[in-house]
Amino acid sequence: MKVITLCENRLEPSFGLKASHGLSLYIEHENHHLLYDVGQNSVFIENAQILGIDLSACENIIISHGHLDHAGGLSYLKCNGIDYQKVIIDKNAFEERIRLNKQKIMDIGISNKLSYLKNIGQGIDRSFEIVKGIWCISNVKVSNRYCGLEKGLLIKDRQGNIKDDIFQDELNLAIETSQGLVVISGCSHCGIINILEHAQRVTGINEINTFIGGMHLTFASKEDVLATINELKRFSIKRFIVGHCTGLDAITLMKEQLSKDVEIINNYVGYEFNKEELI
Repeated sequence: MKVITLCENRLEPSFGLKASHGLSLYIEHENHHLLYDVGQNSVFIENAQILGIDLSACENIIISHGHLDHAGGLSYLKCNGIDYQKVIIDKNAFEERIRLNKQKIMDIGISNKLSYLKNIGQGIDRSFEIVKGIWCISNVKVSNRYCGLEKGLLIKDRQGNIKDDIFQDELNLAIETSQGLVVISGCSHCGIINILEHAQRVTGINEINTFIGGMHLTFASKEDVLATINELKRFSIKRFIVGHCTGLDAITLMKEQLSKDVEIINNYVGYEFNKEELI
């Protein structure tokens, strides 16, 4: 298998690649090609071209949730030969999403900017196998404190009522390998612990080799970050490739608190994870 980062907040010295706040991952596994998230603009396409990746070969494009920095790039698919029929996105991703920060309201969703795409939203009420060995992990049961660690992420319904966003649209991935699962999440809004547990239940595989994506710990208190890290220990995950909304402070604490045998990589544009790294 292979996972290449096409969009991330961070950029290492490179030849022409661009960084952008958001996430996009190109995935190859057992002759299947998928794209997970598309960032907020065309950066994922530009970087794919530089890296020699043909995105039109992707069988499916999975959108983790309806925030602009993960789904905004959908508007660039058609002009690059990618059919919207390939997109897997929950219909709830098109709810109007806002962030309330110091009484300032920000539109952070795609409901207004990409309203013409609402018809591609699907009612996804269960986890399912996208292609053999790659699972879409949805409808994660929120059963502990390790979720909702950023306050002020809200939804405005059609009547104008504002309520907390419980991320019914969140889609994660679990990829089966001979060394255990590779679990991927855009932001882990439903809680990283909940997502890992749900991936185990859905696939029937307890061993999780690698986690890739965002953990949404940037705005969490140090107490909550440490509690989350302590819970992560029981999964015995060998590698974390984290970035985007995880937060530098949280990544630093992970390096301090987890075993020295655990590899922790601060993800960046162009980073490639491949099967040879599975241990």
